[in-house]
Amino acid sequence: MSSSVAVAKPSTRLVSGKQIMSLLGIVPLGAYVVAHLWTNLYSLGGDKVFDEHLKTTNSSPAFIFLEVFGLGLPILVHAWMGLKIIARGRPNIGSYRFFSNLRFGLQRLSGLGVLLFLGAHVVKARILPAFGYGEHLVGGHESYAGMQAAFAEPATLTVYALGILGVAYHLGNGVWGAGMTLGLTTTPKAQARMEKVSMVFFLVLLAMGYLAIWGFHPFAQAAG
Repeated sequence: MSSSVAVAKPSTRLVSGKQIMSLLGIVPLGAYVVAHLWTNLYSLGGDKVFDEHLKTTNSSPAFIFLEVFGLGLPILVHAWMGLKIIARGRPNIGSYRFFSNLRFGLQRLSGLGVLLFLGAHVVKARILPAFGYGEHLVGGHESYAGMQAAFAEPATLTVYALGILGVAYHLGNGVWGAGMTLGLTTTPKAQARMEKVSMVFFLVLLAMGYLAIWGFHPFAQAAG
């Protein structure tokens, strides 16, 4: 009489899908968000300063290449992997505390919101201007005047403000999660430190986004 025992084969994958998603979320996507928000902060200098910086930033021949392969494709891969995780993921109330489950839910909810926000933002502020649609354009992009006119609409301003909140939370909390996924924070003490770093990062991103909105003087046209 013979008996056989199933032996699990060790995984031969060097990196998992979640690790790839985390890496893409930090570089290049996270790096692009910081650079984009930094560019928008030039709104604090007024229309001429913002428009001139926009021309300088987008005049490089490599700009389109970076937009497609450094931003567009990574977003699609990151979003596809994220949607798969959302589809099969469930909160675990029995094993994790309330705050952990709340963060679990908010990360996925913000991911869906950011995906919709980015889609609308790219179409309105990048694709349509690239084809000449819009009254205030600088080199195929929305100019200072165009952003100011858009923010004069309460609905657009509200959606953009919520979008910035979602982006800041998703990236800030994503840094904390990436630390564990990539094996950088394996102890409770390291995870607690990363939690503080991610909170500061979230607040910095949020401040950058909202300061940029303020720089466009969104209520100037309505007041005029």
